[in-house]
Amino acid sequence: MINEKKIVFLSTFLHTGLDWIHSLLDGHPEILIMPALSYYRCYIKLNLENEKNNEVVYNKLFEYISKNIGPNCKNEQKKFINSFKEMDDFFFKLKQELSSIELNRKNIFYAIHSSYVYAKKINIDNIKILISHETLPFYKTFIKKDFPDSKILMILRDPRAALAGYWYRRSKQFGGYVPDYTFNHSIDCWLYGINIVKDSFYKLKRNLYIIKNEDMHLNLENEMIKLSSWLNIKFNQCMLKESYPSGKKVFVDSAYLWNDLQNDFDNYQEKIPDNFFSKENIKLRWIKNLSQSQLLMIEEIFDYIFKIYHYPKIKKSNFLKLIKAYYYFLIPQKNLLKKWSKDYPRIDTFNRIDKRLEKNQRFILKKIWLLNPYIFRYFFLFFYSIISRLKIISYTKNRVPSYDLVK
Repeated sequence: MINEKKIVFLSTFLHTGLDWIHSLLDGHPEILIMPALSYYRCYIKLNLENEKNNEVVYNKLFEYISKNIGPNCKNEQKKFINSFKEMDDFFFKLKQELSSIELNRKNIFYAIHSSYVYAKKINIDNIKILISHETLPFYKTFIKKDFPDSKILMILRDPRAALAGYWYRRSKQFGGYVPDYTFNHSIDCWLYGINIVKDSFYKLKRNLYIIKNEDMHLNLENEMIKLSSWLNIKFNQCMLKESYPSGKKVFVDSAYLWNDLQNDFDNYQEKIPDNFFSKENIKLRWIKNLSQSQLLMIEEIFDYIFKIYHYPKIKKSNFLKLIKAYYYFLIPQKNLLKKWSKDYPRIDTFNRIDKRLEKNQRFILKKIWLLNPYIFRYFFLFFYSIISRLKIISYTKNRVPSYDLVK
């Protein structure tokens, strides 16, 4: 029975190599790991928390999976189902499973995994451990409540390298700046990840395992042997070679390669540059792409990670630098301010606020908003940006944030 298997949740701090370690675990015969559905994130996005109608849950899952990660999905890492026959089998079994259970997070989790096993014709008797990929580290509270005997496996990377690449990717996407939402989300992810490490419920090497991206590049076999021991499975050579369920070749997902086209199999023609993942070249990239204020901010806000996991700082810490770091964190990012100043008074965020108030039927607030002069709206935007980050550092990390519920 699938609900008798040990469960490990695979997660990240953000942009640390989660997809890489997933692809190394994918082919192991004793592991059941679905493509990156990110169950709890999906559960929140589809608003399944209070849904008690089996048919509605089924329809929401059908629409999301078939349209976004079904057989036509070009992102091999996220492609949940590889053929239309598999998709038919999956949803046939899912309908059966949902009709026979009480609807809650835990039961739907098992229903989806059972349906995946059925569609893929996996012999569950050969499986020792179920690994569930969670893209974001926001769901500790759910995991502890639903699966208190489960474990968490997290992949860590130098925060400077992780955030430099993430912001570089998003800056290109948005034309030279990182939106407030994206910046806040990235910092909050790291703070939630740190919260998991600090949680007394989790004991390192017992029900929590941290594997460092840098150590994997240095000696992958050694790191996979140690991980296999913690997972209580046999080390297999397949753990040294990335794989997808589809059998297609795995390509490196890097913001700096191939114009950042990610996991579409048709996009890749070039060879990875020599020594691309050397410690020296990685450092050159993040130094080039981080401003001095961003560098100081990362090193001070995530001081815990630098100390515990022995990442050497560029800037020596002191109280004044700590104050400066939080100042740089709270004030809107320099390139975002440039964008607002350039676009004023036709700042795109003004229109988004207008549309959000309309969509949420806040008609009185919308009238008040539109009656305000543009300069007042600008200052509102500026101070709201600061307040949003004050919330990040003051709110508890034992609640699931609302990023995926923003309308």
